[in-house]
Amino acid sequence: MTEQTEREDVQFWFDPLCPWAWITSRWMLEVEKVRPVRTDWRIMSLAYLNLIQHEGQGLNEEYLERMSKAWGPIRVVAAAAQHSGTDILGPLYTAIGTRLHNEAFDQVGIDVGTPVIRIAGNTIFGPVITPAPRGEAAGRLYDGVALVTGTDGFFELKRSRDRKPSFD
Repeated sequence: MTEQTEREDVQFWFDPLCPWAWITSRWMLEVEKVRPVRTDWRIMSLAYLNLIQHEGQGLNEEYLERMSKAWGPIRVVAAAAQHSGTDILGPLYTAIGTRLHNEAFDQVGIDVGTPVIRIAGNTIFGPVITPAPRGEAAGRLYDGVALVTGTDGFFELKRSRDRKPSFD
């Protein structure tokens, strides 16, 4: 990739506690190496979404307990962005996620609802992947995600997860 290639900003929403968003964020960093893409990090609170917007309906006690602890990390990243600008979110998320997810996945759990990304104005939940593809494989997945999200009327692809997140 040449320096003259114009980079596309891809918005990526994350909750610091979501292991699936963490893995997908590592994929986006790989995509940046092989495609003309720059990740624009955004904050999404699963606690707000699940506890306030949906009033906790349909959630088990264990998940509700995890969500009650999710406010702290969201407040930290929001305060950092307010203080230092949104460019701090990528490095801060990497620091938090490396410590939290690569060291303590079992405390977080896996039943959460991020990541969300926007490519060329088209927003979609996912991709939910494990482990994060590397190198050109990351680029090929990005190409496919960009293709389907750019298709008018496309809503989702899904299959059942048959494994826990892998942070390799």
